[in-house]
Amino acid sequence: MKVSWLIIAVYCMTWSLQAQNAQDLGIHLASHGFVVAAPNHQCASDPTCPTVRPMDILTVLDGLAENPEHGMVELIDSEHVGVTGFSAGGNTALTLSGVRVDPEFFTDWFAEYK
Repeated sequence: MKVSWLIIAVYCMTWSLQAQNAQDLGIHLASHGFVVAAPNHQCASDPTCPTVRPMDILTVLDGLAENPEHGMVELIDSEHVGVTGFSAGGNTALTLSGVRVDPEFFTDWFAEYK
C-alpha cells in the first residue's frame, strides 16, 4: 500500500545548485512521514535554466516512482506530489504548477542584468 506523499524540495538560494540547502526542510518533512527528494540541478546560471529545471524534477519523480532500484516504488503515491522551492526553486515549483514561462523574456532580461 502506498501511503507517503512525495515532496520534492527545490530549495535554491538564487541559482545555487546544492540540494543540501534543503536539508532542514527535508528532515522536517521526512519526520512527518513524507518522502523527500532534493535534486541538484546541473544548469547553473545558464539562461535556459528556468525551462530545464522543471524537466529535472519530472525526471526525478519518474525515477523514484517507477524504478525499483531506489526502493521507493512501494512508498510513493505518485498521484500526490508536492513541490516547494525558494527563489529559483520557487520559480520551478510555479512552472510545474502550470504557470506559463516566457523563455525569450527571461533570456533578454538575463542578458541585460547579468
